[in-house]
Amino acid sequence: MSIILFGLCASVIVLYTLLRKKRRRLQHREKKILTGALADLGIPSSEDVVLLALHYTDSVYKTIDAILSGRPANRRHLVVVFDGPLWLVQLKAKSWSGCTRVIPMHTPETSGWNGLMRGSSELLHWNGRELKRYSEIELFLEKDEKNFSLKEGAS
Repeated sequence: MSIILFGLCASVIVLYTLLRKKRRRLQHREKKILTGALADLGIPSSEDVVLLALHYTDSVYKTIDAILSGRPANRRHLVVVFDGPLWLVQLKAKSWSGCTRVIPMHTPETSGWNGLMRGSSELLHWNGRELKRYSEIELFLEKDEKNFSLKEGAS
């Protein structure tokens, strides 16, 4: 009985080690893709950057559109990789003036970004050291707006 228990514990430890090693490799690969894509846009990899992947047919599109339309410039970098007709991407690039860049999803320029994204609409936050993923885009952007307003008011 103790031999079986020992074997089971050893198997769990080996499995945990292998999964952790695979996760680290994936994080390293994502970091390499991200720093390359940021360099292509002329943004230093040490900067605080939010990457938003957005599809115009998603249920959250209208809410996010309203948030981005009212977002002032001169904040952290916000790059929107937008999946929609080219005319709509160009229109939103003008109306979302607080964004660092608004680029179409399926172009050679966004191939690096596409390697990072897992879903049609998601938000990635790079703080200069690590990459975090958020599925609740609206909550992140609203919280970010409130935090910035508080910092601006304290200055």
